[in-house]
Amino acid sequence: MFAKSESIVDVKKRIIDRHTKMTALKKKHNSEKERLNSQGKNQLSKKSNENSSNQLGLKIRKNEATEYILRNKNNTSHSAKSKEQNRAILKGVRTNRRFELQMKFRNMNH
Repeated sequence: MFAKSESIVDVKKRIIDRHTKMTALKKKHNSEKERLNSQGKNQLSKKSNENSSNQLGLKIRKNEATEYILRNKNNTSHSAKSKEQNRAILKGVRTNRRFELQMKFRNMNH
């Protein structure tokens, strides 16, 4: 049973070797990133953001988008005002109808 198993010393050596290889690859990868950034190939530059586009591939125009949003806000406030006016009219009609029914009932009793 123990003849097939690996010795603890060999396992530790294998782990250390693997660790050194992994850290060497990581250092190499980081140095390549730094080299690319130093060459001016930064992906988050302002030039790329100025000509950005949305997920559909359409260009984003901030001024037009804000105007559209503000225009829609005004439309919703206008519709809210008209709804409130309609509610007030209906409320008046209902109270008038209620008053008329009360008077009719009063006249029927006398």
